Amino acid sequence: MQRITSLESGLASVKHEVEHNDGSSLKDSAKRTEKAVKGLTNRVDKLAEQVDSFTRQPPHSP
Repeated sequence: MQRITSLESGLASVKHEVEHNDGSSLKDSAKRTEKAVKGLTNRVDKLAEQVDSFTRQPPHSP
């Protein structure tokens, strides 16, 4: 019986981490990280486009 109780406790801990809850689970953390990385990727892509457009422009004559 003690082994079943231990297994149930362990399963509850795993379940807590792989399901959405109050934001403290690993799953919630992974979603926040994924969203932040996507936002940063979009910003870097836009900056790269700007740099590319500057490098394609002819140099200014004095």
